[in-house]
Amino acid sequence: MEVRNYFYDRKFFKIHSYDIPVISIGNITAGGTGKTPFTIFLADYFLKQGKKVAVVSRGYGRKSKGFQLVSDGKDLVGNPMIHGDEPCLVAKRLPVTIVAVSEKRYIAIEYVIKNFNVDIILMDDGFQHRSVKRDIDIVLTKEWNNMSSKFVIPAGLLREFRFNIKRADIVINTDSMENNQSDFQARFFAEDICDFQFNKIGKLSDYSEKKAIAFSAIAKPDNFFNTLTDAKIDVIQKYIFKDHYYFTQDDLDNIISQCQKNGIDNLFCTEKDMVKIHLINGFEQKLKSLKIRILSPRLDVKFNDKKSFLENLHSILD
Repeated sequence: MEVRNYFYDRKFFKIHSYDIPVISIGNITAGGTGKTPFTIFLADYFLKQGKKVAVVSRGYGRKSKGFQLVSDGKDLVGNPMIHGDEPCLVAKRLPVTIVAVSEKRYIAIEYVIKNFNVDIILMDDGFQHRSVKRDIDIVLTKEWNNMSSKFVIPAGLLREFRFNIKRADIVINTDSMENNQSDFQARFFAEDICDFQFNKIGKLSDYSEKKAIAFSAIAKPDNFFNTLTDAKIDVIQKYIFKDHYYFTQDDLDNIISQCQKNGIDNLFCTEKDMVKIHLINGFEQKLKSLKIRILSPRLDVKFNDKKSFLENLHSILD
């Protein structure tokens, strides 16, 4: 790890650079800091500024290799099995965004630059991907005081030694605990609720005091379940699958049978899970016939000082 960083620092390894801004959103610990929701937040911000945005990532957990175009910003929306669940979620949430995946990020970047008139590129989970020069390195940190965040994998959760965070331009703490190495504090919260087609249909609070069953296949499932319990939703049963897990028909049939057995008509999962459920043919129709709603809390980002963060972001870009 450190030998690799040494060679990149001294330019022995090739670093690809581009004429348009590249912003990396990454972390220094494995999973669960909110990189993809933050990437969606940042992409949405630039879209509202009138920019044409491309998001590139590795497409972790997909069943394919090499470069894949996930979304052309019009009518091409990816398949999570081929492109990965997180890139597909970005494409679902922001349909006008160009989304591409490749293990070698520069291949995806060069494709979107050549084929689309993009103004800015966001690299989801890019901090350790050093073969691409970035204009801004944003690092999200969490559980900084946890023992697992003091040692590198496999002894702990660190992807690389903590002192390497000095490469970052902006460090954002997404944990509830103070982190004196961070520049900003941000929290992920869910207020809106979405249906199977990713349409907002109300507020999470609308389901307060109602019984539900919930399932999740993300790195930190407790964050999702706590969101539901904080909204006073009575979750009578939880199903936890490994991160990036692809649900089978049997998995979902088992969950549905528990809903029927307990008279439950509200079924909750994350948006990242929802994109994969679309792979199961006839699932939505089956739920409708049983009068069971499948719902997803929509994660948003709240800063302690959003204005300062955006000013800092633009000062570096300018």
